[in-house]
Amino acid sequence: LESQPSSQNLIYQFDSFTRQWAEHDLDAALVWAQKLANPRAREQAMNGVVQQWMQTDFEAASSYAQELPEGNQRKNLLSQLANNRAERDPVSAIDWATHLAPGDQRQVAGSIVAQWAGNDPLAAANYVAGLPAGTLQQGAVQSVVSSWTQQDPEAALAWVNRFPPGELRDQSLSSLVSSWSQQDQDGAGAYLKTLRPGSQRDNLVGSYIGTLMQNDAPTAMQWAQTIADDARRNNLLESTARTWMYQDRTAAAEWIAGSPLPDETRLRLLEEIEAQKHR
Repeated sequence: LESQPSSQNLIYQFDSFTRQWAEHDLDAALVWAQKLANPRAREQAMNGVVQQWMQTDFEAASSYAQELPEGNQRKNLLSQLANNRAERDPVSAIDWATHLAPGDQRQVAGSIVAQWAGNDPLAAANYVAGLPAGTLQQGAVQSVVSSWTQQDPEAALAWVNRFPPGELRDQSLSSLVSSWSQQDQDGAGAYLKTLRPGSQRDNLVGSYIGTLMQNDAPTAMQWAQTIADDARRNNLLESTARTWMYQDRTAAAEWIAGSPLPDETRLRLLEEIEAQKHR
């Protein structure tokens, strides 16, 4: 393997090879994987070692992953450990995550709860609602909201609406609207129409527009004009116009020319469209 020219297929073979090697001699496979010069090969080889290691000694594999420096390899291995434990016992997996460094907790909790919520969103929701406030709970709640919204957005919304006012509720509603709009644009839009004007509605409409502008810039423009805050509204109109320019330059230019944008912004966007024509 080490002597072969590097390729995508070859890199993935390191994972399979070390997984089998670790089954017979974990220490030797670990030492070999750590010494690989190619970073991607080393990462794949370590994935294979840890996949086998966690089957026989989860705690030792977990300790090894936590001792790694910050980076993709550490994140990947911790995610593997989280998924492995969550398959067997999601509550135990969450308990394991509480003992990780604060910087690892949000990512790992997200992996665990996303898997749990995919099978039983209500059980996952009830559990994470009782977690102590902090990084772990925030990551877990966002994963529940994202997974549950894909299955039953109305039920997910009812759950989030029971949260007390604060950052967690605001973030959860924003995630819910973003997920909802990806699978049911009309349903998410109907919910937004029930909200009173204000900063919370502006934030949620902003999340909606972020998804909408990629596929339906004209409708995103209509929603952006309902934002109450002047600065926020103009920023969203400008960013949507810029996206629209690359989708339909003629239609975007026509809208911009007669738009309610400040004169300086309108002229700048029209100049950018004109410059595109000569590229």
